[in-house]
Amino acid sequence: MRRFHLGLVLIVLIAITGIWSGCKSGAGQPDDALTREGKIPTFFKNIPADAPYVMTGTEAFPFDLLEGAFSKLAESMEQLFQRAEDDGEFNQEDSAARVVFAVMREFRGKLSRNGLESLGFSMRPHFALYGVGLLPVYRMELHDPAAFEGFLARIEAGSGADVLHKTLGEIAYREYALDDLIVPVAIIGNEVIVGATTRKGVDAFLPYMLGLKLPQKSLADHNRIKDVINAYNLSAFGAGYVDFEAITAALLGRLEPGSIMAEIWQALELKALDVTPGCDEEFSAIVADVPRVVFGYEKLTRAEMDTVFAFEVKSDFATRLGETRAPIPGLNSPLAAQAWIYGGLGVDVQKLAVFLSDLALRVRATPYQCKSMAMLNSAAVQMQMTPDQLPPFITQLRGVALMVKHFAVGEDFESPTQFDVVALVDSSEPADLFKILQMVLPFLHGVILEPNGIPTPLPEIAEYAYLVVPHVAMTSSVLAFSAGVGMQDDLAALLERGPGARTPLVMLSYDYAKISKSLLYNIESGDSETLELMSSLSELFGKIVMTIDAEPRGIFVRYHAELMPAAQ
Repeated sequence: MRRFHLGLVLIVLIAITGIWSGCKSGAGQPDDALTREGKIPTFFKNIPADAPYVMTGTEAFPFDLLEGAFSKLAESMEQLFQRAEDDGEFNQEDSAARVVFAVMREFRGKLSRNGLESLGFSMRPHFALYGVGLLPVYRMELHDPAAFEGFLARIEAGSGADVLHKTLGEIAYREYALDDLIVPVAIIGNEVIVGATTRKGVDAFLPYMLGLKLPQKSLADHNRIKDVINAYNLSAFGAGYVDFEAITAALLGRLEPGSIMAEIWQALELKALDVTPGCDEEFSAIVADVPRVVFGYEKLTRAEMDTVFAFEVKSDFATRLGETRAPIPGLNSPLAAQAWIYGGLGVDVQKLAVFLSDLALRVRATPYQCKSMAMLNSAAVQMQMTPDQLPPFITQLRGVALMVKHFAVGEDFESPTQFDVVALVDSSEPADLFKILQMVLPFLHGVILEPNGIPTPLPEIAEYAYLVVPHVAMTSSVLAFSAGVGMQDDLAALLERGPGARTPLVMLSYDYAKISKSLLYNIESGDSETLELMSSLSELFGKIVMTIDAEPRGIFVRYHAELMPAAQ
């Protein structure tokens, strides 16, 4: 039981820090924290303009939108903590466990606006995560620096954590050490600043982390973040990027003399990658084509959150990949909206085959010289088959989708006891595809199917007993299958809708709340506190949707999440 409770406490801690990560940006004193008439935080002067990675915001994060998530966790945490204390779980010899429980003791009864502010946290902190060279620095504004100082001191005393109190210049800071890893923590003004380095890099890193040494060019002068926000229409409270070109150049030893990257690299006594001939130029060419990934919030309300990761592409790769797009079957249907799980692929295989064949031809014409890229040369050779040489039933495919409306699992979690599902395959010749499937699937033998969209019953499938009442149907462009009581009616309604509008290349969605609660029914009910906590966690999110698409600027991965749907 002890390990189980420790695991749950870790889950709660991850949930708290995860929510905080989503809201790590408002200041207790915003007027003092801003410059340029409130356009950027003052700490932008500490962020190197050439930092290899940055995540920050020019505005404070609207934490009040996520406040309910903390209250939901607080509903069950008190009982869990009391149970853990009664079982003696707080008396752990493991140092990591002691730190976890010391942190959780501090949050006990404090997961509210007033409670978190009493620990020193700001409900509207500006924040920044960025690289000094390759070493990370995280800074966040505080509501009450003195209260946060007490928060850290109590954790250290309660966990027995080894901490050294040091000063550099006139700035005091804490130093936590784990073997060769050094984690300095400083409270300066109304900010907490945390870094990570090795022992060799401390002397070069600390002056930049603590603001005793400023970069020659900073985001206060060359504000790439504002450019990213404007170019990608992101919310000003959270946006960032990872500069692949800068990181690759450092790894290859191409360091600009006098740069922060070169200074930190030399302090860490790092060496360039030992690559074979050709690798330097070819790695550089690849990252020049995909120079960085940009990310941030597109939308945040009390009910939903939208985030995006955009992999910028300079060549025509993304544009040509986007031209292979085809509508994902049933994407915008009522069944897709109800489904607990929905997965779809919208790609015209004939167009995709032409696209991949052209890529392979380019590689074969100019093979990679770098040994690390040999696999790409081999793949290009294996793709010498032209699209016309592929089986027609493959190149006729234009999109697939799988919708799980509902499912249930047994107590062993090994197999479903109920599985209500619809599968759709878009094809220019669905009758040809059905003939192929009849050759490999015994339960389709003898089935006569007309392209009229009317579901035809199939015999029960012995090896898949949970697929009850199976049906198959076909139209002039879709072959479809359903299983589950009444699912044939959903199938017929889907086929009446016809093809949808423009869709992404890939889509995956799942209803976090419904799936979590369904699985909870199979957990033994003897531990009511544990079940109550897990039930509360299941209510933090509703449907979560991921899409992947190709646009002229690059490859876009987007996430949409419903927040606390039960409370709306």
